[in-house]
Amino acid sequence: MEKAGHDHLTLRCPRLGGDATFEYCRQAGTPFCPSIIACWAVRLDIGQFLADHYSPEEIQSGLRPPAQSKVQRMVGIAEQAKAKAKS
Repeated sequence: MEKAGHDHLTLRCPRLGGDATFEYCRQAGTPFCPSIIACWAVRLDIGQFLADHYSPEEIQSGLRPPAQSKVQRMVGIAEQAKAKAKS
C-alpha cells in the first residue's frame, strides 16, 4: 500500500487529547510521531508499514523519545514568552 493509503483513518490521540488522522501521526515528528506504534498497532500492521516506507535509520530516530519531557518543553515556552514580554 502506498504511504498515504491509511491517511483517512482516525483515532484518539493521547498527545492531542482528541481525534487525529493517521496522516497527522505520519507527520507529527521526525519523521513520524514517536507514539505511532503504540497508537496504531491495534488497527494496522504498523511495523510492516514503517518497514515499507522508512529506512531503519528513520525508524530508529522516529522512535527515540524527545530530548525534553512535555513539562520541560512547556516551561521553556513559558520562559521564552516571559522574556519576550519584557523586551
